[in-house]
Amino acid sequence: MQAFAGKTAVISGGASGIGLQLARSFGASGARVVIADIDAAQLDIALASLRTDGVEAHAAQADVALREDWARVAEETLAHFGAVHI
Repeated sequence: MQAFAGKTAVISGGASGIGLQLARSFGASGARVVIADIDAAQLDIALASLRTDGVEAHAAQADVALREDWARVAEETLAHFGAVHI
């Protein structure tokens, strides 16, 4: 898991379920994470939880079916972390 240290992972559906668990796993391995999800309220809860666990994280509300939402997630990720690796 050390291969992920210092990398940035973008995870769709990151506010709950498997997506949130992936974010926790990447974060525990030292990766920065961006969680994207359509559910703004759950996204806020998930982001707070990740940060409480010491994960460097950012949240972006997005509908995976909308190309313009993914473009915004990419822009936000680059602004916050400078790169996308995963």
